[in-house]
Amino acid sequence: MAQPLTPEKSRAAWELQARSVASSLGFDAEQTKATIEAYLAARTSHTEASDKMRKELMDKARDEGAQGAFAEIQQKTEELMKSEREKLEKSLSSKLSADQVQKAISPLGSFNRQWDTMTDALAGFGLDAAKMKDAQSAVQTYIVAVDKARAGGDREALRTATQEARKTLTDTMKDILSEDQMAKFQATLGGGRGMGGRPGGDGSRPDAPRPPANDPK
Repeated sequence: MAQPLTPEKSRAAWELQARSVASSLGFDAEQTKATIEAYLAARTSHTEASDKMRKELMDKARDEGAQGAFAEIQQKTEELMKSEREKLEKSLSSKLSADQVQKAISPLGSFNRQWDTMTDALAGFGLDAAKMKDAQSAVQTYIVAVDKARAGGDREALRTATQEARKTLTDTMKDILSEDQMAKFQATLGGGRGMGGRPGGDGSRPDAPRPPANDPK
């Protein structure tokens, strides 16, 4: 399993993501700057609120028992993401058209920590501009596909969509990265089931918490 990113690396990844999305949508310099600023603020707010909420709910689960705790965490995680996504949309709308906001929010509103890990890996490869653009585009396509499938609520369809999206991502990356880079990129995804053999590996949210254990020891 890939290790969590430091706050500094997370922020750098977020900026790369926002800049990539802005570039793909043909934003001008002012729109790009506004997109980056809005996204950095949204990701910071979401991360802080999400971490605080999980800690409170996990403490509650230890004190009161695990029964039903995981379902409550999942529900509140989704509610928080919806709230933060709406705030991001509102912030983006100050500089972008309604159509531009909808196109930008598709990837940026996923608040996907696995995207952060993949972006950080790509940033460390020293790729030339053309390869970096293609790699970021491929990862963005994967993120959008999985987030769209997740919104449908069908876990089996989500699992299938995730597997298909991962295959497409892997095939594309093989044409961009060297063998050594590809091995390192695959390592950030993890092994085992689905996308990494961890929460999110079956297509569920990659930043979703683990179910509380019955024995809190």
